[in-house]
Amino acid sequence: MTADGIDGSLTVTTSSSAVTASALLGNLRVRTSSGAVDATLVGNGDADVETGSSAIRLRGLNGGLIAKSQSGRMSREGEATRAWEASTGSGSVDIGLAAASVTVDLRSRSGSVSIAGVPMQGSVTKGRAAGSIDGGGPLLRATSGSGSVRIKAAVGLT
Repeated sequence: MTADGIDGSLTVTTSSSAVTASALLGNLRVRTSSGAVDATLVGNGDADVETGSSAIRLRGLNGGLIAKSQSGRMSREGEATRAWEASTGSGSVDIGLAAASVTVDLRSRSGSVSIAGVPMQGSVTKGRAAGSIDGGGPLLRATSGSGSVRIKAAVGLT
């Protein structure tokens, strides 16, 4: 399923198809059992994405986020103006942050946790990071059962 230039909210439910969306001007809600999700948002909007066994890639986020996958890699970039939550059972979570003040809670049961290019006050250990970036703000929570969790400064959000 492909969508481009949607001026408003987009909701997609599929069992095994990939979802590709670009230039979304509203909220995004996707549910898929085994299809990857690749979306670029422009403007303000929240994303709520769940896959059973595929990757989730979201760019241009400027709002809240809920992203869940049982076994897929996650990549998201944007500005967390509301809470962000991402969880995966067996994939990595990569977060590219635009200038944002957030409170972070990152965890991995058997992978590493790292923060690069953004100053954080708090603690970072092999499997956990907790603290605040730029004085704190909305909660940014990311968890992985067996993959790494990384935050970096976002470059060129497109």
